[in-house]
Amino acid sequence: MEINTNQFELDELEGRRKAAKLFGTGYTYTFTEDKYAYYDCKVNGMAKDSIIEIKNRDCKSTTYQTDIIEYIKLRHLTIEAKNDNIFYLNFFSDGVARLYDLREIDITQVYVAQIPMNRTTATQSDIVNKLVIELPQDKAIRTYKNIF
Repeated sequence: MEINTNQFELDELEGRRKAAKLFGTGYTYTFTEDKYAYYDCKVNGMAKDSIIEIKNRDCKSTTYQTDIIEYIKLRHLTIEAKNDNIFYLNFFSDGVARLYDLREIDITQVYVAQIPMNRTTATQSDIVNKLVIELPQDKAIRTYKNIF
């Protein structure tokens, strides 16, 4: 059964709008068109080109002790990025955002877990166990508060 795909797409657009507003002008943003792409945006104009995966979470920043990223997504981001920076940006419902530099996360220093999740974000009927990496919140390179 499909979730409201229009809502999924609106959430994606909202996360992208927030990211562009957060990083500001002076950069060139190229957003992906494929809703199943492993990243949402390529940014040129920083000291080094960057790709960003953006998540617009519907929970508070304090709901969980860690933020998660799917292992397979991190693997694909690393392949896609080649030598670019890889950022992971999570927006939360309480006006907090956390930005991770995934190149700076020591994979040997984080927990890996397997949790039941939707196969894709846009569907809710197909639950599978996914391998995820738990990112300690103190590993975020920046935490933004009271935004948007």
